Amino acid sequence: MARDVWPAALLAALAIPVILVGLGSYSVVNGDEALYHGVAQEMVDSGNWLRIEFRGEHRVYDTFVNAPLQYWVRAALISIFGSNYWTMRILSALFGIATVLTSYRLALYLADRRAAFLAGLVLLTTFHFVFIHSARTGELETLVAFFITLSAYLFLRGLEEGRGFISHHLCLIALLNLKSPLVLLPLITELVVFAVLPVYRAHFARWARSAALVLPLGLVWHVGNALALWDPFREVTDVVLGQAFAGPHWSARLAWNARYYGSTLLFAAFPYVLVYPLAIAGVFRAAAPGQERRRWLVVGLFAATVAVFFLALEKQLRHYIIPLYPFLSVFVGGWLARLSGRRLGPIGALYLGLAGAALLAMDVRLTTFNPFATRSFELPLGVRWRSPPGLGAAAGVALSGALGAALLIGLARWQASRRALPTLIAAALLGVGLVRVAMPLRHLGHQTEMALLRERLDEARRVGEPIAFPIEIAESGPWRALFYFGRDFRVVAKGRRTARRTGVSFELYEKEPLTTPPEPR
Repeated sequence: MARDVWPAALLAALAIPVILVGLGSYSVVNGDEALYHGVAQEMVDSGNWLRIEFRGEHRVYDTFVNAPLQYWVRAALISIFGSNYWTMRILSALFGIATVLTSYRLALYLADRRAAFLAGLVLLTTFHFVFIHSARTGELETLVAFFITLSAYLFLRGLEEGRGFISHHLCLIALLNLKSPLVLLPLITELVVFAVLPVYRAHFARWARSAALVLPLGLVWHVGNALALWDPFREVTDVVLGQAFAGPHWSARLAWNARYYGSTLLFAAFPYVLVYPLAIAGVFRAAAPGQERRRWLVVGLFAATVAVFFLALEKQLRHYIIPLYPFLSVFVGGWLARLSGRRLGPIGALYLGLAGAALLAMDVRLTTFNPFATRSFELPLGVRWRSPPGLGAAAGVALSGALGAALLIGLARWQASRRALPTLIAAALLGVGLVRVAMPLRHLGHQTEMALLRERLDEARRVGEPIAFPIEIAESGPWRALFYFGRDFRVVAKGRRTARRTGVSFELYEKEPLTTPPEPR
C-alpha cells in the first residue's frame, strides 16, 4: 500500500505550485465563475439557500441544470472565509487535484504504478485542464470530471470485485446535483457495457437494484423545484432539448463539432493531442486478452460516451470536453509505460515521426499566452506554424517537419527494448506539457480593466474625489460587470451582444438611494 501511495503523494505535492499557488491573485477570468460565486454570495446575504438568484434575477435555468451542491459548498466557503477570489476558485482547484489523484488510481487499477504516475503527470500538465475554464478558474468542469472518473473506477471495481454499487451511485447523485444532464454519460456507458460484454451481465441485477434504491434520493431537489416552478421547468427542459436536438442535420453537426473540438484539442491539449490516437491503439494492442483488455474497453467506452455526447450536441463550448481528459491521460500513461520492450511497428513509427514533426513545427504560443487575460470563449484556436528567420511560412513548416520526421522515424526504428526511445518520448511530451503549464504562472496577479476600474472607484470614494458618470465598461456579458459593480453602482446595458466586437456594452452610474421608504407588503 505504501508503494502505491507515495506516487499519489508526489502528484499532490506537484499540484500545489501548478494549481494552488497564487489562486486568489488574479481577477475574474470567465463570466461563469462570477455567476457561481455571486449566486453563493446571494445565499449568504439573504439566508435563503434554496433559491438560485444572482443580483435580483432568479436563475431558473441554473436551478435545474447547475444546482444545488456547488452553490451550497461555495456559500459555506464564503460564510467561513469571506468573499474573495480564493473562495471563488478553491472548490475547482481542490477537485482538479482530486481528479489527478483519481486518474492515478484508475490507471493503477488498470496497469501499474509507473503507468498510473505517468497518467497523473499527463493530466496535471494538460494546459486546458489547468487554465481554461477548469482547475484555476471557479467553474464546474473539474467537479464533473472528478465524479465521472470516480464513477468509472467504482463501476469497474463493482463489476470485477463483487463490491456493491452504492458508492458508485452516490457519485451519480452528486453529478445529478452538480450538472444534471451529464448524469446520462455514466448511465449510458454502463448500459452499453452490459450490452456488449456478456461476462458482466450477471451483475446487472445488483447494479439495477442499487440504482433503484439510491438514485431517487438525488431527485429531491429537482422534483421539488419542478412542482413549484412547473412552467419555468418546462421552458428549461425545452431549452436543454433544443441544445441537444435542434440545428442542422446530425451529420453536418457532427462534422462541425469534430472540427470545433479538434481545433480546441490542438491548442489546449498540445502536445498530448499528438499521441492520443497512438496511445489508445497501442494500449488495446498490448493488453492481454481477457480481463485486462475488458478493463481498458470499459474505460474506453466511458471516454467514447463523453466524446460522442458533446459531438452530437447542437450547443458547443470549448470547456465541455474537459471531462474527457482524465480518460485520455490514463491511456497516454498506460501507453508510455508499455513502450519499453515492445516494437512500434512501421505504422506506429510513421505516426510517431509525423507527431514529432508537428511537435517541432506547431506554434501554440508556449511562452507568450496569458490565460488569465483570455476568457474560454476567446480561446485562440488557430494553429500557427513556426517559420525560421529568412524563410517563408511554407518553407519553415517543410523544414521543421522534415527534421522532426527524420529524427523521430529514425529513432522509432530502433528496437523498443532500448530504453532511449520510451524515455525520449515521455521526456518530450511531459517536458513540453510542463512548460505549457509553468509559463503562464508568470502572469499570476494579472488584473483586468474592470478590476482596476473598481480599485480606482473605491479609492476615489475613500478620498472623497468626485466621479464622472456614466462610465463605459468594455464587457460583452453581464456577469463579470455585475460581479464588480452590481452592488454599489447601477449597471445599464448598452446595445446588443455585438458589443463583444465594438468593446462597449455597459454604462456605469451611481446607484440612486431610496428617497422614500418602500411601502409595506
